Amino acid sequence: MLRTYYTQHIATEIEKEIGRVAYSLKLCTEETDLLFLATKLLALANKDCQIEIIICSNSDKKSIKIANLIKRLIDSGVVIYWLNQSNNNEVEQSFCVLDNGYLISAETENKAESKETRIRSKVDLFNRLLKKSEKISLFSGEINLDFTVDKPFINRGEKVKINWKAANAHSVSISPELGEVDISGSKIVALNKSQHYLIIAKNSNAEVRRSLFIKVFSENTILFLVEVYDPILEDYIELSSVNEQNLKFGVYLNQQVRIKWESESAGKLVEQTLGTLPSRGKHDFIATEDTEFSFEFTTLVAKTAHAITLFTFENIAEIRKKEELKSASERANNVRTLFKNFYRSVTNTIYKND
Repeated sequence: MLRTYYTQHIATEIEKEIGRVAYSLKLCTEETDLLFLATKLLALANKDCQIEIIICSNSDKKSIKIANLIKRLIDSGVVIYWLNQSNNNEVEQSFCVLDNGYLISAETENKAESKETRIRSKVDLFNRLLKKSEKISLFSGEINLDFTVDKPFINRGEKVKINWKAANAHSVSISPELGEVDISGSKIVALNKSQHYLIIAKNSNAEVRRSLFIKVFSENTILFLVEVYDPILEDYIELSSVNEQNLKFGVYLNQQVRIKWESESAGKLVEQTLGTLPSRGKHDFIATEDTEFSFEFTTLVAKTAHAITLFTFENIAEIRKKEELKSASERANNVRTLFKNFYRSVTNTIYKND
């Protein structure tokens, strides 16, 4: 039984009928409709039906979604052609022929023709379009892949340009974040931390991976930490600076102090008094007076200055001891004054009685 159906909503009608296909499907369609029919087409391909598809477009460029879908369909045995309509004088309307007996078309129905004539003419048109189209085949063999970045070292928040170019690959993905990308392209990103990127290019029988690493230096390329030894805890405790920009700390006189520093960056650290230092280390000393340290750290991308100032104060225990001695001395003086006054009054009384 021959059937024909004409509609402007051709993708919706094909989706309804595609599950009934038993032997063959010839589909001439646009990219958007193909994406809409993807699930049903993949299911039909698993039934070992003969499926031929002509994708009509205004250029040769394929979107990432279409490229991925084409791969899955070809892997399932579907034969796919690409028709660049910009090279043709007229734009073809979408149509579909199911089992060579049911025509679904987006064009206007010609009622003067029989159903058989309409179906035969569409099959002939499909075959003619095949000759104008380019058959899509999955790439195979060796993949050539370039993956580069313009600046491997940057400061926090700085932008870099990532470039890639693949040849003989049908899909390319970059992780993290970028996902599926065009076969060749570039991307500008701003980074706040060091980042490792991995690119994977694939064809039907090969896979190539490349990676690159972008080192991000923070504004403060080196971290300083000041600790003091507590004899009661018998351990070092970390001090908080008065100002985050200028590292200023208060310590007790004759207290044991430790300055520690550490950097992920390779560089040269110099202190005016201590000289050249490793990028990770410590310095222990006894605080006998107010002291200032001036550090300068030089890396591949920056030179930073860091000042640490230590202000010394008397130990609170010593202050309390002095206060207690002072109070005791004052009490003794008060007692002596009281007795002096008492003896003075007694003496005056005796003299008066005489």
